[in-house]
Amino acid sequence: MRPMTALTLAPALLAALALGACSSDDDGPSGAAGTSELNPDLTPEGPVSSTPGGDTTAIAGLWDATREITVTDGGETRTGDDIAYVQISDDGLWTYHDYAQDVTGDENCYRTVGARTLTPEGGDDYSLAGEEQAWTLSASGDVLTTRLGAEGEVMSWPRAGAEVDLQSFDECTVAPGADPVPGERDPG
Repeated sequence: MRPMTALTLAPALLAALALGACSSDDDGPSGAAGTSELNPDLTPEGPVSSTPGGDTTAIAGLWDATREITVTDGGETRTGDDIAYVQISDDGLWTYHDYAQDVTGDENCYRTVGARTLTPEGGDDYSLAGEEQAWTLSASGDVLTTRLGAEGEVMSWPRAGAEVDLQSFDECTVAPGADPVPGERDPG
């Protein structure tokens, strides 16, 4: 090889080596233990983690996550309130309580999902066991501002008042792995 050819190829070779060193294998495990660094509890086959995820006192409380939705079930379409509450503990547990006698159903009970691990990831980002995207959560006074993923809908959940007593919720029976809220839902 002539010296001029080697000098011409050197920048291309260096660029290829640099790109190779910077690339990552997105098909394989990303964390130290083969888990997602954003959501270490996300495993498609295994059970969703329910161990405390860390200090979440800044967003802890019982939040009214009720919102208007449109439900299509058996060819019938209804719009109304989907009554739900999210309880966040001080130590990183998230529990979702969905009322089943609202626009989504006809049972006088709550379908409870959780507790699930909620892990602080820095700033206002939190990973929730079983979710692929991060939640952005920030509390200001008696309002929790929420967003799932970078492009998710921003929602404001007011703190639930003393009239909401979790102990008085009758829990529905839901088969393991079943959708706690049947029917197709379209946020309104």
